Amino acid sequence: MRNQSEPLSLAAIKTPISQEALDQLFREARSHSTWLPEPVPVELLREAYELARLGPTSANGSPASLQAAYFILAARALGLDCGPMSGFDADKLNAEFFPDGKWKVNLLCNLGYGDPSKLHPCNPRLNFEEASLIL
Repeated sequence: MRNQSEPLSLAAIKTPISQEALDQLFREARSHSTWLPEPVPVELLREAYELARLGPTSANGSPASLQAAYFILAARALGLDCGPMSGFDADKLNAEFFPDGKWKVNLLCNLGYGDPSKLHPCNPRLNFEEASLIL
């Protein structure tokens, strides 16, 4: 066990990702609802899933919403745009696409290459002071 007075190993300190990567994942990322007519290779979808499943979890179990967030970040990291949706009728979707009950829907997320000319203005977000309390 490390003595608290000892300095952290430099090997434990990670290098931040580039500003361009942060832009792609967060600052310039938008939820798309209109798409360019470009096909998405199945191998790219597979790669997004493989990245998402490696995200940190609590005892290798994670809620679906956390797994969905990892998937969206993985897809964006690979150059895809995302259009996650909520408010859908899960029972109707399950009846239509998964009638045998083996699978159940808990997220809908369009993936592809979004049409930037069809984006709406970005809605305001809470700033740090509005969203956080440091104890």
